[in-house]
Amino acid sequence: MKKTILITLITILVLACSERKSEQTNSKLAMNINSTEERTDHWILLDSQTSIFNFLSQPAVINSENKFLMFSTIQNALLIYDSENKNLEKKISYSREGPNSLTGLDVSAGLKFVNADTILFYSKTQRQIYLSNISGEVYSKIKLSKYPVGFGSTDLYSPIEYRKGKVYLQILPSTVGRNRQDYENNYNQIAEIDLTTGDYKALKIKYPKEYNGKNVSLQLKMLDILYNKKEDEFIISYPLSHSIYVTNFQDKGRFYDASSALVETHMEYDKDAKSVPPSQLPNYFFWLSDAYGRIMFDEKSEIYFREARTSITEDDYLNRNLKPQKEIIVLNKKFQVINRLPHSGAWLMYHFFNKDVIFWNKEFDKYNTSRGNEDTLYFDKTPYLK
Repeated sequence: MKKTILITLITILVLACSERKSEQTNSKLAMNINSTEERTDHWILLDSQTSIFNFLSQPAVINSENKFLMFSTIQNALLIYDSENKNLEKKISYSREGPNSLTGLDVSAGLKFVNADTILFYSKTQRQIYLSNISGEVYSKIKLSKYPVGFGSTDLYSPIEYRKGKVYLQILPSTVGRNRQDYENNYNQIAEIDLTTGDYKALKIKYPKEYNGKNVSLQLKMLDILYNKKEDEFIISYPLSHSIYVTNFQDKGRFYDASSALVETHMEYDKDAKSVPPSQLPNYFFWLSDAYGRIMFDEKSEIYFREARTSITEDDYLNRNLKPQKEIIVLNKKFQVINRLPHSGAWLMYHFFNKDVIFWNKEFDKYNTSRGNEDTLYFDKTPYLK
């Protein structure tokens, strides 16, 4: 998986470069933010050790209250914030050594808070799943290195879901190289991993029609998955598919249109492209293609959100200007499109919900990098019902 890890590391560097480049161009803008805007922003204060750039986070409902969770890799701790009152409610610290250790939560890791007794962590580099409780006890480690396939994503985080004692992750080839014939058709399978035995079963899903006969970038095959426990259904989204796929893995599944006018074209993968080094090619063709991004879910209101973006130009990619045009598609529990929310185009790294409002992070270059502010996360507050 060395090449997979390299791809994700390069993506992180690209993002970092984009933030640095934007520092100069946005510094004057940041200085002009008036005091009224400062007072009306929603924010969360971080401690001095927690990085603002963190891909292991999720909203969660705990004791019927909306929370925001973030894993601090520097502290090796899970932070639980009261998203409404903006304060750190609980810090769950983990050891890096010994039987209670938790390690390898770097690139392409996954996090899923199920309840106080079941917190799931997935390490792609360690190839194992950790189970913890809210007291910080790591009471089980499921090793996946014995299997000939890989799991998770080549993106910066790995979507992971849980249902009745089993974990669900995308199946990946164990080795990614130039010979694409060995793994061309392996992306329409979900691994169902038994947390008691460690055994896994491959569950096939319908491959979206948009991929038929297409040679696309590896990152454009990385699906997003979430689970609606009330309906006992999984919702799956592929970057190029205009539809989302809904299934319980017992029937044939259904496709629902969740399209955006922003997603029209993509570039075919060309291993001989000369613009970037070979190791950057999957990321290069990812950004030069229109695509759908994250799919999010407000558990209380049963409303879904799907990210859509345009491609960027080759010049913008090479200059690390990663800001496409973007919108968020809002769907009700019947998967009908009920709204479309404009988005700044900046990286959507954090989000949570509260009272029919979705909160997502403001632009890091404007609110953090240009100000030298590494201790506060600022959020846009966007009502999502018309």
